[in-house]
Amino acid sequence: MENKDLYNKLMLLVFALIVILLCAGSYSYFNGSKSAPEIHSPVKDAKVLVLEEIMGRDLL
Repeated sequence: MENKDLYNKLMLLVFALIVILLCAGSYSYFNGSKSAPEIHSPVKDAKVLVLEEIMGRDLL
């Protein structure tokens, strides 16, 4: 009987944690995207540098 009570308390805790994480994720999804800062990707700059290096070799 004691193990069953412990199991029920643990499952209730896990269920509450899942609900909290789902609520936080949905709040972030619906409200966080409005004020998200723009993130510039370094990959775009790296492609430009590689292209310039290849073009420089062709010219030499």
